[in-house]
Amino acid sequence: MLRSCRRFASAPLCSHRDATPAPASRRVRHHPATPQIKTALSRPQDPQGDIDTARLTGTGTLCKVCRMDVGGPLRPTLWRTCRALANRTRLTILSFLFQQPGQTVSALSDHLKIPLPVASQYLRALEARGLLQVKRVGRRVTYRPVPNTTRGPATGLIGPLRQAFARDSNPVRSIFRAATAFTHPRRILIYSVLRRRSQTLAQLRSATRFSFRALQRHLHKLQERGFVKCRAGVWSGAVPRESLSRQLARSVIQQTRAARATGT
Repeated sequence: MLRSCRRFASAPLCSHRDATPAPASRRVRHHPATPQIKTALSRPQDPQGDIDTARLTGTGTLCKVCRMDVGGPLRPTLWRTCRALANRTRLTILSFLFQQPGQTVSALSDHLKIPLPVASQYLRALEARGLLQVKRVGRRVTYRPVPNTTRGPATGLIGPLRQAFARDSNPVRSIFRAATAFTHPRRILIYSVLRRRSQTLAQLRSATRFSFRALQRHLHKLQERGFVKCRAGVWSGAVPRESLSRQLARSVIQQTRAARATGT
């Protein structure tokens, strides 16, 4: 009995804050507070990720609060929309829905020979970016591309996407190539700066505060896709010929202007 009491007395007590039960949509895990975990969790997390917050409790235990996927709306940023498009399987799903709208998850899974959970996950990702709309009738859930007139995260992209799927000989390849130009927010900033004024690499580094290595890597990708060009060491923004690429370039400028207007 005395040993049990000693063990109970030596056990660390949780603070009132730590004793508060977590919401149903979260699960709490405790891990030793190693330097590696501290370093990893101190980095900025993508809002799409699972880890929402991390803190050290009063007893020195690292407490990670993980947010479950509840299917909520995501922030309608261009680079996240491009990331949703920068996946060949998701593009294949989108192509099939343009040809035969109103498909269920199981129908898509059977037709494209992909696992049902993967098909469901990819459909939710496309819906969250405003590329698909959902219709629910009882227990039946169907997906279709949003109309061209719909206002949302993918405003202006549906028409060029529909045109690319209908006319291009290899639409998945061409859309993937265009979308990967702006899957990183740094490339959006670089392109918007160069559309305003041509600059040398040193001037661009001063304007963006990116390292030379990062600038060269991002510029190379933008140049390969026709969004920037370099002459005599001076970089400038360009507008590609393809319809989808032109719309992406227009969306970058619109997003930049909106950010300036709101001061973000």
